Amino acid sequence: MHNSSRNAGAAHVSPRKDAIKFSILVGLSAIFVDAAIAHGLLWENDPYWTYWITKTFLITTVFLFGTAFLGIGIIPGLVLTAVHTLIFEIYYQWLAPVGLPRELDFNHLWITGVPVHFLAIFGGYLMALWLWRRNHPALEAERGETWRFVVYGLVTAVMIVANDGILTQLLLLQDFPGITFFVQHILIAFVFVCVWTAYAGAGPTGWTVGALMLALVWTTYAMYLGPRGLLFEEPYYSGYRDLWWLSFSGGFVSALIGW
Repeated sequence: MHNSSRNAGAAHVSPRKDAIKFSILVGLSAIFVDAAIAHGLLWENDPYWTYWITKTFLITTVFLFGTAFLGIGIIPGLVLTAVHTLIFEIYYQWLAPVGLPRELDFNHLWITGVPVHFLAIFGGYLMALWLWRRNHPALEAERGETWRFVVYGLVTAVMIVANDGILTQLLLLQDFPGITFFVQHILIAFVFVCVWTAYAGAGPTGWTVGALMLALVWTTYAMYLGPRGLLFEEPYYSGYRDLWWLSFSGGFVSALIGW
């Protein structure tokens, strides 16, 4: 009787929120296995905080978007882990701002890096899947609603970043921040827009507060973790005026328009 009531209540949980919670669980589990096993036990190195946080956003993005189309399970996990590994190795070699990517050779990136990262991320996925199914034994996300939701999140994120590129970077700062900058901002914006929309809802108030919070997240990330200039220049960081007077205000307006 108790289990039936619990499962009946679970059936009314928004599939959007389920997809988000599962993807965040995968992101945290996978980055933990990557840190503990891949970089700790096998490679004995630390790629610094920019790597850890940006990669967590990348994992969450890939699995949130992919889970909406493929669902939750072993086979979807294998497919999405392979997709993530390919995207990550490309980012790792050409776009990553600090740490190991500029020190590793082809062998460490593509020969040993691919299988190690694949196994680490898939190990994290399996741990997340096990935890998820212990708490959602009979629940399967409604893909029809979920894939439309993540497509909305991706399109909105791209529009916001495009607005920011024109308004903030081109007009206010008059500087091209680099390809890595835009990749990082899209990853952050996609996860943020999906989470915020699922929990805060739509409407003028939700959009306004969400735009303000996204601008704050972007500015904080840029202050501590997000250098400018890459891929074609040496990385450099914005100063106080550029961050808080120009980037923050420009990001807020860009998000408000794009949302």
